[in-house]
Amino acid sequence: MLLTPGPSHDSPALVAGDVVQGEMPFDLSDLIQPAGEALTRRKQLVTQLGPVLTRLDCMSKKLEVDLPPLVTNANKFLVDGDAVVANFNPPESRERLTDARQPAVSSENLKVVSTTRRL
Repeated sequence: MLLTPGPSHDSPALVAGDVVQGEMPFDLSDLIQPAGEALTRRKQLVTQLGPVLTRLDCMSKKLEVDLPPLVTNANKFLVDGDAVVANFNPPESRERLTDARQPAVSSENLKVVSTTRRL
């Protein structure tokens, strides 16, 4: 049992027959057992995560090599796509596109071309 002085240094000294209250000191073994269990669980977790971390490391190295060209190609694709869209943006381009989509106009053009070739 751990004894500590009273609330003040001026407290009266103990006399025969006085009752003393105290607390059991902190038992270090109460802390060691849960800490040991936690360390065992940590070791198991690290063992289980090892293959995952190794795979992530491999993927990271592969992305480090493969990603820059992919980003460059994606950027070129977007720039080229913007250029294509810009070509169809003027009103006359939109009219040509609308006309080309209409089947009647296309088949009429085909009739004219095929008639002209026969002559």
